[in-house]
Amino acid sequence: MLEVLQPGLFTTVQDGGRSGYRKYGVGGSGAMDAVSYQVANILVQNPLGAAALEVTLVGPTLRCTKDVVVAICGADFHPTVNGAPVPMWRPLFIRKDAVLALRQAVQGCRAYIAVAGGIDVPCTMESRSTYVPAGLGGWKGRALVQGDVLPVGEVSSHPNIGGWCARQDGACHWPRWGVSPRIWSELLASRIRALPGTHFAKLSRAAQTAVWSASFRVTPKADRMGMRLDGPSLPISMDRELVSAGVMPGTVQLPPGGQPMILMADAQTTGGYPRILHVATADLPRLAQKRPGDVIQFEEVDVASARRAWLRQQRVLHILRCGVTWLWERR
Repeated sequence: MLEVLQPGLFTTVQDGGRSGYRKYGVGGSGAMDAVSYQVANILVQNPLGAAALEVTLVGPTLRCTKDVVVAICGADFHPTVNGAPVPMWRPLFIRKDAVLALRQAVQGCRAYIAVAGGIDVPCTMESRSTYVPAGLGGWKGRALVQGDVLPVGEVSSHPNIGGWCARQDGACHWPRWGVSPRIWSELLASRIRALPGTHFAKLSRAAQTAVWSASFRVTPKADRMGMRLDGPSLPISMDRELVSAGVMPGTVQLPPGGQPMILMADAQTTGGYPRILHVATADLPRLAQKRPGDVIQFEEVDVASARRAWLRQQRVLHILRCGVTWLWERR
């Protein structure tokens, strides 16, 4: 189990998300940065979709009540075990009663703590993800608070750590291999690929040009539901009020103020604002790592290009899983 000594700014249990319930008004939730989340689970040899902790801007302090294997991927939170630094992007074997702490993110916004066996909270609508707007899923339907004790799934055996690096106090061990930081540098890119949306043609000609050429700054109004941007005003001509229609994470809406808003993992299921763009799924992890003040630029792509980008991303993750599995099995 993991005992929460300090919860951090906003730490929740997330998995791959819930599907099939949007028709009932329940969003998909799930990890905002699906790449970092999946890499963390791969490193501890969890199955696809295992629940992990999503950490935002300021990390938690956790006491391990038994020996555990964890991996921390995503933004750099300067993790420590019993006060001494430990590496990210590789598995960590942490002894019982040791304290894992994540500080404030140095770069990026979110990180994921995956534990071998997964965070073993009950499934709600076929998912362990926390959907805070409705207070369901995850750990009691909310972000973690001090005193929470999270159950961890059982694993058949712990790794042979004989050849691993070790801290002097023996509280933490890790292998010499890890994941290349190239994955992280890709997530920091400011170019966000997007497709013209249903109402893109309703933008003025100048606004259509500005969408692809201008820079937009992430405002403080950014969370798991959506991300408001600040940039050039985008005039739009609508001859009638829109009827609410289905929206998804990645939908870029244009409220009356003329500043776009990108819907994220906990977004509502319908919306009545014009839908001017839709972000390519492969680039949603990039958005998840943007913090207030960061600047992004949209890059126009077509459906085929967006699909190729997603397939390339999935192929890299598959190759990584095969490689990490081989490293674990050869020990």
